[in-house]
Amino acid sequence: PLDAPADTCFSIHVGLSELSTSTPTVQLFPNPSTGRFTMQWPASVARPMITACDAQGRAVLVKSQRVNGHAIECAIVDPRPGLIHVRWSDERTSGGTTVVVQP
Repeated sequence: PLDAPADTCFSIHVGLSELSTSTPTVQLFPNPSTGRFTMQWPASVARPMITACDAQGRAVLVKSQRVNGHAIECAIVDPRPGLIHVRWSDERTSGGTTVVVQP
């Protein structure tokens, strides 16, 4: 309230925990990697399509192979050290994460 004394302290709780998100959590490992990594999703993600780009926004070719119903092994073609942003999407949702490529 605006008519409270000047020495009154108020707490306003705002943070990431208040955000509601429907994007499933993806696990990417190992990270950092040498260009080969595995991505794993919860059962709610059906058939994810994977794309990637480097720190300058250039497309990076990624070959992928399904390991089981919820995991895909990925290999960056001609991996170069740096940050690679990996995006995924299926019929219902999408998301992204970053992998560090080391020599």
